Amino acid sequence: MNITWYGNSCFGIETRERGEEAKSMVFFPNDKTSRSHAMEERAAIIVTSAKSSAKAKDDVSAFLIDGPGEYELAGFIIYAIPIASLGKFSAAVKVFAENMRLLWLPTLPSKVFSEKEIDQLGEIDILLLPLNQEKGEKYLPAPAEETVKLMNEIEPRITIPFAREEKTVKSFLDEAGVKNVQPLEKFSVKQKDLSEETQIVQLKV
Repeated sequence: MNITWYGNSCFGIETRERGEEAKSMVFFPNDKTSRSHAMEERAAIIVTSAKSSAKAKDDVSAFLIDGPGEYELAGFIIYAIPIASLGKFSAAVKVFAENMRLLWLPTLPSKVFSEKEIDQLGEIDILLLPLNQEKGEKYLPAPAEETVKLMNEIEPRITIPFAREEKTVKSFLDEAGVKNVQPLEKFSVKQKDLSEETQIVQLKV
């Protein structure tokens, strides 16, 4: 599985099963002038907000996920789990591919996840963790202790934090006690690479 970050909440995921062509999906595409456009054009699935999905339907041939539901296509099994505290999109997206479980959150929740919500998320191998919180029309940095606490509650094998400002990521890494992390342009991972201890990976645009 290859994971690329395109800024803000936008990620590209590419998987390849043995003997098959690569399949890809994109979370929250940025503006069409952005680096994510090439992946959007070949993506089988795009996760987008309901507000922008109507326009996107005219622009791409991909299957669009714009709210909670269960989906199985292009080699992906996807659960968009409804959680009201996750801003306008109101769902956490869990993806099963290559025998791994990836979770993408559109924004940091406005309140602590309940025990029931944590149970709904289930076991997670890879967590795409936002360090910003939706406040009206703005996305503001959340306290590092809150984001580290959420990571520890979800207990992923790998965490990929993302934020609008690099200093927000640095604060998270400091709070998590992680040093000397080298940002990557793309992260490639296989099931055999997963360890019992949480690994933190930083991506760059």
